[in-house]
Amino acid sequence: MFKRMDWPFEIKAMGYNFYVSFCPFLVFLATYFFGDQTLPDTLLHQMEFIVAPFSAWWTSFLFYGYFEEGGSNLLFSYPLKTIEHGIFRVLLFFLVYAAMIFVCSLLLAVRLYNTPFIILFFQFVSEALVYTSLSFMIIILFKLIWVPLLFLGSYVSTEYLTGGQIIPYYHVMVFQPASIHASVLPQTLINLGISLIFFLAGHYYLKYKLHV
Repeated sequence: MFKRMDWPFEIKAMGYNFYVSFCPFLVFLATYFFGDQTLPDTLLHQMEFIVAPFSAWWTSFLFYGYFEEGGSNLLFSYPLKTIEHGIFRVLLFFLVYAAMIFVCSLLLAVRLYNTPFIILFFQFVSEALVYTSLSFMIIILFKLIWVPLLFLGSYVSTEYLTGGQIIPYYHVMVFQPASIHASVLPQTLINLGISLIFFLAGHYYLKYKLHV
């Protein structure tokens, strides 16, 4: 699959938008090395409300050329299966993003002595995967780049400002960074389940559109 991915073409097609996803990590690293080292909660909040949500950025702009620049006919000419063109393509970029989350989680584990690295990593990766899969499903449905970005931006900012008090039902975030290890396993599993639903919904709709 890695051999079938034309990385230079995909990156060139995204243009400067490819580099935007690195900004949250630069902010995290700047805070980690130059910020107040006695306030690790700040770093945890950055991971939940900045780094994880930005995983949707690459996903949205992977389809920019098709839906925003009139290149939707290319969908029919690519010698790829639907799952390769959609889910696998998105997941390959997500793996790159997950590698950066890996580095941040490792640094956090050094700072937070009572929280294992693996717990931090799986929590933040599962959150990022929800945003990635939701962005994939929304952009396939609406064919507009700004729709998933606006939706996710509104959701994350509302959750951050209200601490999850306005939006009912399930929350992707933990909201209690100091006790993240206490609830990470069930929430991680739920996040993974939700991500699978979003990916499958987007995949089958894309498959339907390619064969009608």
